[in-house]
Parts: sequence; structure tokens; C-alpha cells
Amino acid sequence: NPGVRACECMAPMEPVFALPDPKKGYVITFRCRKCGYIHRNKAAYGVDVQPDDLRLLIALTAGQYEA
Repeated sequence: NPGVRACECMAPMEPVFALPDPKKGYVITFRCRKCGYIHRNKAAYGVDVQPDDLRLLIALTAGQYEA
């Protein structure tokens, strides 16, 4: 369930990169694999429900993520 990361065409979104934000933590930029829609979302790490992987966030920030 992609939740708020979904675009209108309902295709899967893939993370492109992440940037650290002093107030929001990490902000992840996603791109739709079908239509190319770009969406940014605050990372959910340090939470109990569906947390984002901190190692993946760091890899995205460093530009070392491979889908």
C-alpha cells in the first residue's frame, strides 16, 4: 500500500534521493515508474508503524541507491 506516496496513475513510486532537513528529518523524493510524477515526503524512521530504513535513507542521501 503506497499510501501518501502514490500518484494518480496508481503505479509504483520509487525513491530517487533523500535530503536531510533540520526540522523534518529526511525528506525523500519519489518518482512514479509509469508517468514520472515527482513527490516529496517526510521519512518515517524512529516510529513503530512501517518505519523507513535508516540505512536506505543514508544511501539515498549519498546518491548510492540502486532500485
